[in-house]
Amino acid sequence: ERLEDYAKKGYDFAFIIGDTDQLHHGMKHIELNTKLTTQHVKTSTVLKANNTVLDNLAYKFNLKARGVNWELGSDSSLISNLQNRDLLKSLMQNTLFFGIDLSHPLGRADPNLKPEHVDPTCVGFASNLYKGQANMSKGDFGYQAPQKTIVNAALLEAKFSASINAYYRNSGRFPSWIVVYRSGLSEAEVQKVQKEEVPVLKATIDKLKAQNAEFNSSDVKLTVIMANTKTNFRLFKDEIDSRDKAALQNVPSGTCVYEKIVSRRVPSFILVAQRCLIGTARPAVYHVLEGADAFPLDHIRYVTYCLCFSHGIVASPTKLPGPLVSAADLSKRARNNFRQHKFNGIDDTASVNSSDSARYRQGQGDILTEEEKKQLDSKEAEHYDQLNNILKAAIEEGRFWA
Repeated sequence: ERLEDYAKKGYDFAFIIGDTDQLHHGMKHIELNTKLTTQHVKTSTVLKANNTVLDNLAYKFNLKARGVNWELGSDSSLISNLQNRDLLKSLMQNTLFFGIDLSHPLGRADPNLKPEHVDPTCVGFASNLYKGQANMSKGDFGYQAPQKTIVNAALLEAKFSASINAYYRNSGRFPSWIVVYRSGLSEAEVQKVQKEEVPVLKATIDKLKAQNAEFNSSDVKLTVIMANTKTNFRLFKDEIDSRDKAALQNVPSGTCVYEKIVSRRVPSFILVAQRCLIGTARPAVYHVLEGADAFPLDHIRYVTYCLCFSHGIVASPTKLPGPLVSAADLSKRARNNFRQHKFNGIDDTASVNSSDSARYRQGQGDILTEEEKKQLDSKEAEHYDQLNNILKAAIEEGRFWA
């Protein structure tokens, strides 16, 4: 209630010190209604008060306030080798990066349960707002039926379209290259994304072109890259000195393999972006599902690696590119907001009890009739439309999830 009062008085940021998880989830849930950006820190963290803590707090605050902590830049020696051409700058000059990540509920739900009694799959979306920058400054999320590994078409179209329009509002022009990073799938589901999600992305671009002459006249290129971290690949040095520390025994950050052992069906590469300090580095496998001809593949690999330095708070490279790291954070935020929504008892999304009122079938077995399936599909679509409206991200621009 106090935060809501502050929001009504015109405050746009709240810094809160407290120790409970419930406090954290509650204040983040309030952002949905008040558009009041919040930052939470535990008492034990404040009492440390060392330079590292203060730096992290400042970095987070600056991002939440739509600031920029640092930008990506090319090494001077690389620019010199390319005859004074800044490759990274040219690749990012007018590029929209769009990350997608899914968070599934634990366990498999009873198929006979009504949709309002099932925890949904949460989808996080992240993108940049400014040309020439890779900072994720727009975040969003949505909800769909549980355990669905393909993003709902209507949800994907709405969030992708909103990101393109937000980029235009802030950059003054539509992007000439759109790079979509998709996470959370196994390699076996590559074809699913190609057949079901890529056409939605293309259709969204075509629809926006039909609505806007400026966008229609632009020769926008679309590249879709799927990232998989659940892989059995491991990369090793030819020679390893067992006396060295793990960081020296591992392959260096930026090690990339794109021949012989990768998929032959679609352009693929294996990348170790992070600096591994313990154990053996686990690489990420990338599949270029669409737009492999938009730019040379070595340029696509290069910009993917550079984006692993775009976290904004952590200076070291992350395992995945910034768009996917932010999208994963947003999918988790969506799940926490949903749980807080249930905790508050705002609507009928409480956990299922032993009562049969939550079920479509009343003791008649587990097989639904065709008519019941139609009713379920209709109710399900209506439920998730309502859920996406109630729990939509209110802060449209600015890295509120930092």
